[in-house]
Amino acid sequence: MPQARLSVGSVATAIAPPPILAREVFKNMTKQLTNQQPFALKRYGLLSLFVLTLSLSLILGTITPLQPQTVLPNPQISSPASSDCFVPATLCYQIKQQAKEDVEAEQAKRTEYVIKRFTALHPDWKADLSAPDIAQIELAIANTYEQEYNNQDENRKRDPLVALRKVFEQGLLIPFLLAVLGIVAAWFRDAIGKAWMTSVKAIDDWVYERFAGTPLFESWALQRYREALIDNHQRLKIPFRVNHEPLEMGEVFVPLEVSGSSDGKQVDAYWAIAQYRRLMITGIPGSGKTMLLKHIAFSYGKGRLPELENRPVPVLVELHRLNDSNLTEEKLITAIVEAFKRNRFPNADRFVRHSLKHGKLMLLLDGLDEVNSSIRPVLAQCISDLLKSLDEHQRCRLIVTCRTQVYDNEFAHEADQTLRVVEFTDQQMRHFLNAWQREIPAGKSIDQLMQTLRDRPRIMALARNPLLLTIIAHLYTDPAFELPRSRAEFYQESTRILLEQWQDQLNRYRGSDKRRVLQYLALHQQQASMQQQRDRRSIDLRCTPLSRQKNDKFKRAYCKA
Repeated sequence: MPQARLSVGSVATAIAPPPILAREVFKNMTKQLTNQQPFALKRYGLLSLFVLTLSLSLILGTITPLQPQTVLPNPQISSPASSDCFVPATLCYQIKQQAKEDVEAEQAKRTEYVIKRFTALHPDWKADLSAPDIAQIELAIANTYEQEYNNQDENRKRDPLVALRKVFEQGLLIPFLLAVLGIVAAWFRDAIGKAWMTSVKAIDDWVYERFAGTPLFESWALQRYREALIDNHQRLKIPFRVNHEPLEMGEVFVPLEVSGSSDGKQVDAYWAIAQYRRLMITGIPGSGKTMLLKHIAFSYGKGRLPELENRPVPVLVELHRLNDSNLTEEKLITAIVEAFKRNRFPNADRFVRHSLKHGKLMLLLDGLDEVNSSIRPVLAQCISDLLKSLDEHQRCRLIVTCRTQVYDNEFAHEADQTLRVVEFTDQQMRHFLNAWQREIPAGKSIDQLMQTLRDRPRIMALARNPLLLTIIAHLYTDPAFELPRSRAEFYQESTRILLEQWQDQLNRYRGSDKRRVLQYLALHQQQASMQQQRDRRSIDLRCTPLSRQKNDKFKRAYCKA
């Protein structure tokens, strides 16, 4: 197995000055490492880092002699006062030394203290001096001290090592060195190759994971957050579309319209978001509420979010994650922080609290209906309390979504307006179907589908719902599929898809088994429809396992309401 060794020429460069040493070492290492196999590059990755760090230390070490230094007079040598000294030389040295020590200690000017300390040491000082003479001595001491203090302070400000020390004292030594290493690595990436860049990326990620929540890294963290929002929402995977490519958000999203304002008009959802700081948006299942919030996050990532006051940062929180009867403000903040973490912004606690306080967040709270009915009032109150305690000027934007059927005005006092998502128009339906154009088989077209829907008004009424229109479009891509003529036929086919193909990788039970359970639940709900229900989405059931066949992976159960 070939061994990588540094040549004699590399060692010989040790007698060269530090900058030349670094250049020669890297030149020789580059030449030899580029001829090694991948495993050899990995083995010498740590060696490269060590040499880089050593060279930087030597380079920085050479800076010190080059910095301007203030040379103080030797107190043992008697000499007259210089042009910048207003007292005898011996006393001048002591005063200047005091000024130098004060600057190095970052101590503010202490002119009064210096006057009191050195007046009695002045050669001309006598106990019976007149007031004008004393004043003249004090003025000379003050001028000497302040002029030297100013000179030392200016030199200190120009000293790069002082700036570096401040960086180190603030706990930024590691990120600074790693940043320098990253820059140096960039100079040699072509020579060292992919293995080196992989190491740099690992270091980059390590630094980011630990410092993303600090103010210094905030811009970097927000950039990664935007990139994550694009990656997570750019392509929409339809749960029941098995073995199909995801759809593009930019193609499939249809601007929604909402109604419910005082004038009763239907308006664009984005117009309403700009008009009202805090919105409650309701709609029937599948009407596009979640898609709207995802599109807001996606638009922010793309830099296309409409101009809003304070340029708020949207954060999408699924409320089913807060199904906790012991919910507190701290748990709510933690949920928001976790939402940032899921989108490549770790350690965002400081950022979240600061942004809430200064009105720079847009909270997108999705699915109030997915929270247990007994917890919804607690959740609503917790959100209200959080905003009141942190958002002093009520500037944070808030959008909450919920199914119309179960919304019980939990946010009536917090929301500026409650709006309802309206059904698709013909134009919106055609816009939505255009995203499916590539998958429609020969002999079919969007025009034909739209005409068929018009000929079957009962199905057309269902197709104005985005979720049901998605099912229709998916079915229509099958060359043999014909649009049902009745609602019953359509529901039969739709439920088959939802029960058998929805998130197929998570399926544990056969579609027929799930259908029987749902039939029982539907019958129970129908029979109880005349009775008062706590929650239209909640049914109390007791399920007892009946049997589990040896070769049957599906557990059958008997459920009693």
